[in-house]
Amino acid sequence: MTFRLFSQLSWLLLGLLMVLFALPSAAQEPNSTTETTSLISGQLIVKLKTDSDRRAGQRMMQTLGYTASDYLPHSHSFRVYLPAGQEQKGMERLANLEQVEFVTYNHQIQALEAPSDPYYDKQWALDNPDDHDIDAPEAWDITTGKDNIIIAVIDSGLDMEHPEFEGRIVAEYNYINPGMPPDDDFQHGTHVAGIAAATGDNEIGIAGIAWHAQIMPLKVLDASGNGNSATLAEAIYLAVDRGAKIINMSVGERYSSWSCEMEEVEAAFEYADQNGVLLVSAAGNDYKQGVNCPAAYEQAIAVGSTTNGDHLSSFSNYGPLLDIVAPGGGGTDIYSTVPGGGYSYKRGTSMATPHVSGVAALVWSLDPTLTHHQIRAILEETADDLGSTGWDKFFGWGRINAWQAVSYLTSPQVELHNWQTKVDDDDHFPMQKQVQIETEYTTNTVNWTANIVPAVSWVNVSTNKGIVSTSLPARLTLNIERPESYGVYTTTLYIDAGKSVGYTETELRLDYLPKWHKTYLPVIR
Repeated sequence: MTFRLFSQLSWLLLGLLMVLFALPSAAQEPNSTTETTSLISGQLIVKLKTDSDRRAGQRMMQTLGYTASDYLPHSHSFRVYLPAGQEQKGMERLANLEQVEFVTYNHQIQALEAPSDPYYDKQWALDNPDDHDIDAPEAWDITTGKDNIIIAVIDSGLDMEHPEFEGRIVAEYNYINPGMPPDDDFQHGTHVAGIAAATGDNEIGIAGIAWHAQIMPLKVLDASGNGNSATLAEAIYLAVDRGAKIINMSVGERYSSWSCEMEEVEAAFEYADQNGVLLVSAAGNDYKQGVNCPAAYEQAIAVGSTTNGDHLSSFSNYGPLLDIVAPGGGGTDIYSTVPGGGYSYKRGTSMATPHVSGVAALVWSLDPTLTHHQIRAILEETADDLGSTGWDKFFGWGRINAWQAVSYLTSPQVELHNWQTKVDDDDHFPMQKQVQIETEYTTNTVNWTANIVPAVSWVNVSTNKGIVSTSLPARLTLNIERPESYGVYTTTLYIDAGKSVGYTETELRLDYLPKWHKTYLPVIR
């Protein structure tokens, strides 16, 4: 009896010591999972492998003691209700069923807007004297966008009567109050939509980036700025099915995440990606290393925020999954539309994200045949490099640049790229080579100049300027002189068509070889 009591006390003491040693000290960093407070208690999202019998799925849930009253038709999944605290047990139980494709938590999402600070100039992000902007006016010299591009704004809704959006609202839907207009009672969605696509040059208010793009407001956030991942996924499916080319998501989980677990959103992202839709999502405002969900999914462009000095905003998240940055506030915030027909300043990666969506709409309007992957590549390739050369974890590929993005499509095209020729002593010098210059998309005649940099003695241009248009290609004559000695010679030909169009370059290469080398060495090799 005594020994048994002593043994029991020993095991109890050992267990207590193990618990104490397992507790983290105050100096330890908390595990990232302890910060994730966005799981909605008492709810799971269940997708069946076949969606042919909705009622059968509901009956199956009921036999397990769960309620599955909410069917989400686009994502073919159920919102399952169960007692709070039973979510993990329910996930394990449901995941083992043969009929279930996946089961996941329902995550709370919210507007990713940071608190407001004092501001100075309006719309500095589009154009400012210090050039820490996206060069929107230069881009507008080429295009102000077209109505063939629909931007879905999945957010808190839209001021449907705001004059900045008159005649350009399509296929709206309210997930918070189905059957009602998606009116913005949180002010966030209207602000986001204005940045991307408020009407420009209409003598009122502000200018968005893509003046003529159509806007699809899908309300998934309530009056407190809160929503959930199940509804977000449903809105993505709807946006794709109703013809959106770009989906702007200035929403997400509040805390940084290294691995997203929104399986229903991931499935919706895959659906959008397969259907050629560009996904643009806010990185989050925790100033932490870790892009928030759902921006962390590879299908989305994860957008961080910069200040009016091209610094990373004090609130912006960063890290290995960051793709690009755009003006989002800090020092001076972002001025845009708000409900009631008014305007106000806000800050956050929420405000940075629609800058990217708006520029994407400009580029796509120039060439609707481009794929969403090509649009993404153009945005990243033409961004202004900030921080370390090339991609880095604070700025991604750099700060978005509207003019450089549209110029990518409108720059004069040199017909011969990496041009090279081989010559020997039997060739007659000087010789001439023709290079054709052409441009697309710009209807006006474009003036161009040609320069060889660095200047060399073995090649020059006979005429260093001219005009070109879509219907009138230009020809440039290169004069080739005999080099002083055998060898390989290179230089670069620049065709410059001004800031509103841009420039292009191609390498010129001359291989001057002895005749025997040119004739016999390839045979020997």
